[in-house]
Amino acid sequence: MIYSLLVQYLRWSGKYFAPVFFVLPVLALDQDLPPGLLSKCYTCHKETGRSWVDEVPTLTGQNQTYLKNQLYAFKLDQRQDLLLYRMNGIAQSLTDEEIEIITRYYSEIDPRTYWEQPDQFASEEEERLYRLGEKHSPVCLACHAEGEKRPPVRADFPYISGQNQVVIEMQLGFFATGKRRNPMMDFIKEEPFNTLEMRKALAFYFSRQAPPPPIP
Repeated sequence: MIYSLLVQYLRWSGKYFAPVFFVLPVLALDQDLPPGLLSKCYTCHKETGRSWVDEVPTLTGQNQTYLKNQLYAFKLDQRQDLLLYRMNGIAQSLTDEEIEIITRYYSEIDPRTYWEQPDQFASEEEERLYRLGEKHSPVCLACHAEGEKRPPVRADFPYISGQNQVVIEMQLGFFATGKRRNPMMDFIKEEPFNTLEMRKALAFYFSRQAPPPPIP
């Protein structure tokens, strides 16, 4: 079901990809995970926490407190899955113990392990977007991780350096349109941040930054 929904979404958005077969690896990264638990997350997030689809967020090395908060928000319907409409049901199927285990599993993976150094700018437009995002990045860095220099200022904040570009742009759009609400994100509704170009620029800039080191 989730695969067919994802295919429909990607077709609708104009994206195409080769067929993917969801087969769990023989050796997971953590042999202590209860049987079947990882499979609930694997289809979208894989065993590494880094998705094969740009629209799905990378979980690798995110702070466990942040991951737990998001799962409970989905579980309690305080946050809605606006992409595939599946996370609420998945979270509601997890016990408190399973949430503790799976969030610890993903949080303990070094986020730099599966991050790939981006290529050089492919065009002058890419460089322009990057510089625009860089110029206005301090408002984001006040809370989120600053590349390899430091982790987020609070355990319940995610790092966004090295996050998928599409994820960042999409979530900023949700905050801008009120589909997601957080008073700390209201700045995205005000000038100069309340434009699609600015959201693209910030997303492009942060997606090209290296993730922070593992959180102690």
